[in-house]
Amino acid sequence: HLKAGSGGPAVGMGYGIGNVASASHVPPIQQQHGVGAGQGLGGGSPLNDSVLQYIMSAGEGSDSGVNINDIIGNLSNKGFSANDIRNAINHLSNEGHIYSTIDENHYQYAC
Repeated sequence: HLKAGSGGPAVGMGYGIGNVASASHVPPIQQQHGVGAGQGLGGGSPLNDSVLQYIMSAGEGSDSGVNINDIIGNLSNKGFSANDIRNAINHLSNEGHIYSTIDENHYQYAC
């Protein structure tokens, strides 16, 4: 704790603010790690991107979203296993790319 009126400088106060607020000194490669930069739709893998693409297209205009069995049925035809697809859906949901709608089996793309 700092004592009031100690007369000394407040050590460490304000140090990180300038460094965080300004990215001008950050090398360009480090500035490109935002959502989707070099990672397709932001999913980070071909499977995640395929899940996102399917949910975006099949869920467009739908309030209830896309049923997980429809996602699995579509993507298992492309060589992905049902277990991997379920894991990708969980990952994308946890990361905020998709969200469940009417129940835990229906998902919609988070714009």
